[in-house]
Amino acid sequence: MAHPKKLQTNVPVKEAFRSMVKALTGIYPVREAGNMTTILFEDVFPEIKLHQTEQLTEKQQSKLLKIKERLLNHEPLQHVIGTTEFYGLRLKTDARALIPRPETEELVHLIIKDIRKKTHTGEGLSLLDIGTGTGCIPLTIKHHIQQLTVTGIDLSEKALALATENCDLLGLNAQFKVLDILDSKQWQQLPEFDLIVSNPPYIPESERPLMAQNVLNFEPRMALFVDNADPLLFYRVITEFALQKLKSGGALYFEVNEFNGAQLLEWMRSKPFVSCEGLEDMQGKVRMIRAVLS
Repeated sequence: MAHPKKLQTNVPVKEAFRSMVKALTGIYPVREAGNMTTILFEDVFPEIKLHQTEQLTEKQQSKLLKIKERLLNHEPLQHVIGTTEFYGLRLKTDARALIPRPETEELVHLIIKDIRKKTHTGEGLSLLDIGTGTGCIPLTIKHHIQQLTVTGIDLSEKALALATENCDLLGLNAQFKVLDILDSKQWQQLPEFDLIVSNPPYIPESERPLMAQNVLNFEPRMALFVDNADPLLFYRVITEFALQKLKSGGALYFEVNEFNGAQLLEWMRSKPFVSCEGLEDMQGKVRMIRAVLS
């Protein structure tokens, strides 16, 4: 990869902004490049006002050059900044776990609404997040429903270290545990829960060539991909786990791939849930499933 041209010192902020957008449009759509650059300047240079005529100092220019190199190497903006915004919260994010996606915010919103139909405090209720990654799901829900007991499990110790850092950053109380959900012998290590949620790996390996470099090169493969022969593997296993570990009246929530949600729903409806429904996201695609145990 060719290194970007060295930036001049004492360049007007507006010029530096335009230069960054132009550089990023070689990788991203124009609108996305503009949004990324706005977030970048607001996060990295909060002291700078984009509409003003001030110039970048030599130190700021040097910092911007290094950031530009990383972005042109397809490194995600969230990794460059070191944080991301999720459901109004600021979370640490890096290569140890999947970057939280906007679609997952909708799943969190659904769960918060459902809990508040029963209680605003969450007292006496427990939630398990399977494949917790950054901890974005249980920590966000805990932030809004503070007496809820939340637990996150993951196979990756590195991901759980990141989730713990986010927990401390937000000043919350949560439990995180290394556990392989595919190993049913380990299930006995966990108690029963009122709510179980998961956004498991669901992208078939065959779709790897279609993925962007900023995802393939910088986010953990184990959090994204599943074997072509059994793309519903994690959903099936977690459903069977939930049938053992959900309390009576408890609910299981999934984030799903829009292309196999119908197939998963059909299979889940053969199980002893009193209700099992697919729920649409803001784009009108079925991206969530909620199943309630009898």
